[in-house]
Amino acid sequence: MLTQTKPSTFANYYYFLFVLTGIAVAIRLPGLGVPLFGDEATTFWEHAASPWEILFSQYKGPNQHSLFSFFSNISMGIFGENELSFRLPSAMAGVLVIPLTWFAGRLLLKSSIASILASLLVAFSEPLFVQSQQGRGYTLTIMFSLIVYITGKIMFSDKNRWYLPLAFVLSGFCMVLILPSNIYFLAGCGAVLLVDAYSENKNNLKKYFISALPVLLMGGVAGIYLLFIYDDLQRGLETYSLYARALEGLATLEPTLDRSWEIFIALTQPWGILLLLFFILGVVRLKSPTLLLIFILPLVFNLVSGIQGPPRSYFYWLPFFMLIASNGFIYIYDWMQKVSPEKFQKLLIPITFLILMVSPVSFLKDYLENRFETKFVKMKEAQKALDYMNEFPSDHLFVIPWDDRVLRFYTEKRIAENMRDIVQAGKLKRIMFLGHKGISPEKISTSGLIHGTSFLPEYFNLVEQKGSLNIYNFQFQVSNIVPLEKDFDFPNRLNKTNYQDLQLSLDTKHKFVGEESIKAENKGEQRQLFSKLLRSATLPPGSTYVLYVYARKLDQKSLAGLSSSNRREGETNTLNLLLGVFREEKDELHW
Repeated sequence: MLTQTKPSTFANYYYFLFVLTGIAVAIRLPGLGVPLFGDEATTFWEHAASPWEILFSQYKGPNQHSLFSFFSNISMGIFGENELSFRLPSAMAGVLVIPLTWFAGRLLLKSSIASILASLLVAFSEPLFVQSQQGRGYTLTIMFSLIVYITGKIMFSDKNRWYLPLAFVLSGFCMVLILPSNIYFLAGCGAVLLVDAYSENKNNLKKYFISALPVLLMGGVAGIYLLFIYDDLQRGLETYSLYARALEGLATLEPTLDRSWEIFIALTQPWGILLLLFFILGVVRLKSPTLLLIFILPLVFNLVSGIQGPPRSYFYWLPFFMLIASNGFIYIYDWMQKVSPEKFQKLLIPITFLILMVSPVSFLKDYLENRFETKFVKMKEAQKALDYMNEFPSDHLFVIPWDDRVLRFYTEKRIAENMRDIVQAGKLKRIMFLGHKGISPEKISTSGLIHGTSFLPEYFNLVEQKGSLNIYNFQFQVSNIVPLEKDFDFPNRLNKTNYQDLQLSLDTKHKFVGEESIKAENKGEQRQLFSKLLRSATLPPGSTYVLYVYARKLDQKSLAGLSSSNRREGETNTLNLLLGVFREEKDELHW
């Protein structure tokens, strides 16, 4: 460890830090403008239009990173709605983590060499690089975790700077505004600061308790906010449990050794297990082991709550992990200097640097090659899609991919209104499919849960191209299978015989498709009702489609549709799954 550093050496470290930050910016710029996809697209779709008071007062689920969306919406308001503006807060925070890691290392390790090495590891860390190019709140989490630690350490050593407690409390509050689960880090970091302060002021408890007030205040503010959105957090946890079970293969969210191991392995990428060995060695050599509370307390809270999030939820550990790993690496480096010939010692630094860069270069090569392969449209293309739709009347049914959240953000309101008008007027003139040029037109109607389709590609004609967005016309002619009958005696048309616990009546309150609708109240076991007008039809497979339209109240379990034989070929195509959701308010329908 270095205890004294010459001014010229300090200047060299600053030059290196400046160059390293510039390189980090340069390697992050490519790929910032690619279309949004995955969770970041969901975050955009759900919150790009949310006002700040909604973002901070409500929590709708795990894709809500409130403070990120607040900054991102401001960025898009200034620089325009595009992918780079949306991701700009993540990219900037990911770059600022590099110098902040160096400053944190100076406070923690008292070593400029270990601190600059940690900054190097952070700059080329796979999780930080990937999250810097994702429109999410994880890089903001890492940045504020460092600010909390740095301001806390300086605050306890320099009592005269009144603004440090304010910055400390606000930074902690920002962390829970990004992700509520960041409260675990605040508990760990607060414990570290309080223990270190006690060791320095144990002979003056009054002074200790006064200096500890900002930590208690930060915990109180964060805790009150989480209580304010507690009900939303419960619903968000249920949502994530379903998501984790369906798409991530997690049967339970309970903490296990395997899941904890995955967290630490994620932090070591792209170097892998070797970096974990340096981390373990760095733990052994820590002069102040209280820092380990940052890692221990969140795991303890996982055990108490019975809930452990995915590895990305613990990325606030990343800079501290790298600092401790650097502490272990410097020990090996010092040992190699002692046993190496004098001529070889001058080559140790460049050789070490080249070895450390092998894994990041390989990762960046593979990552950037795949980064530009996407099947989602850009914001400008989605805006052009809406302009195109507005040229047609409401008897046109537009179909878009369920997974293309950006296209949905701009167009689904118009699509849903057309769907409503088609149901109410009973008129359908054209069906048009819109999607990325890399998607076959017959696959546009599939969702994340439905992968098959019975549409044939030869029934689609390409009519328009807008960048990577293709617009297809679906060739069809409508003919009735059976003659339509106007008969509104609904209750007598259903097989309700001998169902004493089933009551049928006419309802005039809900008027989605007419003046009256049938209301069924079932207080017994689950059953199906079939109309006495039910007809069957045998269709040539692969050449004829049956179009059926239905409307039902949100969260209602009843469903009207067309039943077909189990011997049918192909799949049932649900167009625009869940896009046409309306809320009834008196005589009006609100999407």
